[in-house]
Amino acid sequence: MSADRVVLVTGASSGVGLSLAHHLAGRFHVLAAARRIGRLREEFGRDPDVSVFEMDLSEPASVTAALDAMLAQHEWIPHLINN
Repeated sequence: MSADRVVLVTGASSGVGLSLAHHLAGRFHVLAAARRIGRLREEFGRDPDVSVFEMDLSEPASVTAALDAMLAQHEWIPHLINN
């Protein structure tokens, strides 16, 4: 998938974020981020179009670690849905 077809979805473990991640998978490579990494793994563990990351937006170190991991996999993240 091309580099411009990557989207980061925060809050992807439930509700609107979860629905968006499912909807966008296949059309984009989804970087699904949430505090509840176990829930993300349950939902997307076998989906090659979704990568999961633990990210707590209230903890700066968590955000930095998740973004570092994402950028190690992708050169850039052109789209963000901050849910």
